[in-house]
Amino acid sequence: MNKFIFIVLIMSFLSGCTSLNEVPLNEAALSKYVGEDVIITTHSGEVFEFTVEGATALDIYGDSINVKTTDIKEMEVVDFSPIKTVGLGASIAAFFGVVFAVIVAGS
Repeated sequence: MNKFIFIVLIMSFLSGCTSLNEVPLNEAALSKYVGEDVIITTHSGEVFEFTVEGATALDIYGDSINVKTTDIKEMEVVDFSPIKTVGLGASIAAFFGVVFAVIVAGS
């Protein structure tokens, strides 16, 4: 039982939690997002998720995907959130602590 709890906790920390932060479309320098994971929605409704390898005033590209800046309706940057990860880990630990206490009390 202890190994199971340990494995679940480790998996929750490894998966981590992320947040999506919308990028204002009027920003002139999309090149500052090189190396970031982004989700782009175009005016036609297509959704692209990729790691930015480069950007110019005309397009942004990465992972064999090229999107013209004029086609972008919305762009979000995927950010790792350590606060959410710690909260998730603490919640899971508390849940399994209660389950363990109920099992021990019932024995």
